[in-house]
Amino acid sequence: MEAFQKMPDADLYIIGNLRNPNEQRFWQWAEPILTKSANLHALGQFDLSSQVFDDIANQCVGVVYASAAEGGPGSIARVLHNGLIPIVTPTSFVRAETLGYQIEGRTDHELTASAIRQVRTVMETSERELKERSNAVREFALRYHTRPAFLESFSELIQQL
Repeated sequence: MEAFQKMPDADLYIIGNLRNPNEQRFWQWAEPILTKSANLHALGQFDLSSQVFDDIANQCVGVVYASAAEGGPGSIARVLHNGLIPIVTPTSFVRAETLGYQIEGRTDHELTASAIRQVRTVMETSERELKERSNAVREFALRYHTRPAFLESFSELIQQL
């Protein structure tokens, strides 16, 4: 949110329960930022397999996920099926080095600056290249993030044991 607050020409659609009662401190921090920034759109929680989510995703070119805690989150694997180009931290384990862009840094300021650089890079990329990347992301998702692909991978792992 801090990165997009500094980029009023880029829109950020936030999907999730920002008003989670267990995260009251987060909402106290986020609400003033959302109120001041017309380019930040908190949409609430959605089923990522719904038409409503697909309609939102079709307005977007990428997904920004700056987490230090999750490895291979299912939400990112799911949105790859929409062709959203990942802009993620290395801890997300989304193979961003080949499909998208990595947010680097150890401090809040470094992560924010890196997110801005990566989003700007996407914004400056030609439409043709963005379509190619988006198609590659979809193909990757179909190859590795489906139930049959998981079953095959899991079966291979069991055979190795």
